[in-house]
Amino acid sequence: MEEYKEEADAENTIAKDNDALGDVIRKPQRDCESEKENAKFDQMLEDHRKLLYPFTKDGQKKLGTTLELL
Repeated sequence: MEEYKEEADAENTIAKDNDALGDVIRKPQRDCESEKENAKFDQMLEDHRKLLYPFTKDGQKKLGTTLELL
């Protein structure tokens, strides 16, 4: 249980420190006209917060890694 809490704390710290991409996603989300668009932005934000692998130490996020590959 303690290990899970440490991983969650580390994830939150990384997300706060490097949240420029999150800001880029949040700004157009405010202007969404439909629930479908809003849901897509919510999924992008979740992918932005989610670590690529649970054991990732360098803060690689799912969305960031996908964008790098593209």
